Amino acid sequence: MRSFITRFYQNWLVCDDPACNQNTRCYTHVTSGRRPVCMRCKNGTLVRQYTERDLYDQLSYFQYMFDLSKHQHKNVTISPEVSAAYHVLRETVDQQLEKSAYCTIALSKLFAGWKPLHQDEIIPQKKIDMPTVQVAATLDDI
Repeated sequence: MRSFITRFYQNWLVCDDPACNQNTRCYTHVTSGRRPVCMRCKNGTLVRQYTERDLYDQLSYFQYMFDLSKHQHKNVTISPEVSAAYHVLRETVDQQLEKSAYCTIALSKLFAGWKPLHQDEIIPQKKIDMPTVQVAATLDDI
């Protein structure tokens, strides 16, 4: 688990141009969109090799693997020592996931650009003129 967290914090970047494929930890302040431009080829942009999503998925996988309650349908007997070890491993992964804000949604930031609608405000409505179409009630009306 430490190696995956260390890999994430090493912040290795790779150029998204297949001809370049530069690996680096240094990047320039020049950006294309929201990504830094590759200093080697000047055509591609730098993206993370190991993203927040990759780390979250790996920790979630460990959480699933160390949760023995999800694997009780198997007809395997586990000694109490092994069960206790798995419990410690599961708690360790849970602690790391609790530190992460990856899966947390801050609604105050999500709706920050919206203003509340007051009682005296009226939403303007537009009338849409649709052409009238004759509808046949029976087949004889056609």
